[in-house]
Formats: sequence, structure tokens, C-alpha cells
Amino acid sequence: MQRTTLITQVLERLTTSLAAVAQVNYLIPSQVAPDLTQQAQLTLTPILERQASELQSKGTEIGVSYGPAYNKNLSPNPLDRRVLSVQLDIELMDGDKARLLERLDEVLSRGEAAMMADDVPTHWQHFIADKTTFAFSQQSEGVKAQLQLNWSFYYQVEQSESPGVSITDVYLGQHGHEHKLVYSTQTPAGEIL
Repeated sequence: MQRTTLITQVLERLTTSLAAVAQVNYLIPSQVAPDLTQQAQLTLTPILERQASELQSKGTEIGVSYGPAYNKNLSPNPLDRRVLSVQLDIELMDGDKARLLERLDEVLSRGEAAMMADDVPTHWQHFIADKTTFAFSQQSEGVKAQLQLNWSFYYQVEQSESPGVSITDVYLGQHGHEHKLVYSTQTPAGEIL
């Protein structure tokens, strides 16, 4: 899977699951902001992508583990497993403080549930809601809440289907170490079958 596919899928799920409670935007907030007392505004921004090479040593305590246990570094990550981190900025406002917290909880719970739904195909192998930062301020219409969420998606990069160099020889063993030819599409004269 490519990162564009992952981000598109996250946006689709958030837009669908939060349609009644939030306006979902990508990269920048909508210029036509909703009435924050009725609907929250959520903006999704990709902020970081990295290799998942340290997962065996750092991720096991949160239930994420890749690769053989004897290889603690998993470097250079030959399977090209990645971690894409996104930031969600949420704003909403309410005159009633108790109602404000209920609405915040509803937006957060629905968003996280959409990322972990079992009834739809997943484009990521693991989802972790890393951190949520809350900020509140008094406005003339009520209390305004601003949240910043950091979510991580662990996924496997798949090479694009664009034509490239055709594979004619298959070897068993790691390149640069002991390996042997196990299949070839070439005849002894060098012609392709």
C-alpha cells in the first residue's frame, strides 16, 4: 500500500463516521467554518513517516511486534514496513461545559472506533492513538475547546505496479551472502522463454 491510499482511507472513514458531529478537512481548515456550537471542525495533516525498524524493541509493550525476536534492530527493514503519523486538530464550542465534554468524547470515540472497525477492510496493520492535547478558552459564546491528536498507522509499503525491470532469475539466500539460483526464465542461449 502507498501512503496516499492510507491517507485517503483515513479521510473517508473520518468523514463517514463523523458526518453528524464534525466537518472533516485535509491539510488546512475549511474557509467556510461550521458553527462550532453545533458541529466540530476537524483537520487532518500528515506530519511524519518513518521506518518501523525499532518496533521489536520498542513496540512490544503496546502490542506491536514485527520480525524475528533475535533481531532487535530489524535494520535496514527489508520488508519496508512504515509508520505514518498524522495530526488531527479539532475545534468545537459550547455554552454548557458538561455538554462540551460530552461532544468532545463523542468525536474522539467515533473517530478512533472508525480506525479500528472490524467490518471494513483495513489498509494498515496497526493503529495507535498516541497522544491527545486539550486546550480550553472562554469566548463570548461559551467555552472553546481545541484538541490536537497524534495517531500512528503501521503499514506495509507495496511497490507500485508500474512496469520496471522484469525478473528473470530467482535466488535463494540473502544477496551478498551465500545464495543459489533456484529459477531462471532464460534458456542456456540467453533467450527468454
